[in-house]
Amino acid sequence: MPLTAYLALDEPRALTREQWIRIGLIATLHPQEALPLRDADVTEFEERYCYGRYWTDTDAGPNTRFLCTGRAFILVGEAGAAYFRDSERGLLGQFRHQYFLSS
Repeated sequence: MPLTAYLALDEPRALTREQWIRIGLIATLHPQEALPLRDADVTEFEERYCYGRYWTDTDAGPNTRFLCTGRAFILVGEAGAAYFRDSERGLLGQFRHQYFLSS
């Protein structure tokens, strides 16, 4: 069964590239293990595993990123954004009722 996670962060834009990779590859990479810098999963991480339609990396947002590696599906966004934490019509509701149930 794939790992699923909904991460509401105060400042997701503050995450480094290595932190994004470690979050996305959480099911395959041990926290104490060095990043395998020449591995295609690392070098092509954004192209392979990040869905950036809602990732603007601006103050105005939205700053929501979907990470899907096959072993993990992780939704990361701004905790303070109403669209992200709305449990009925926002991404939290969509995660609970659509993504979580289908994984």
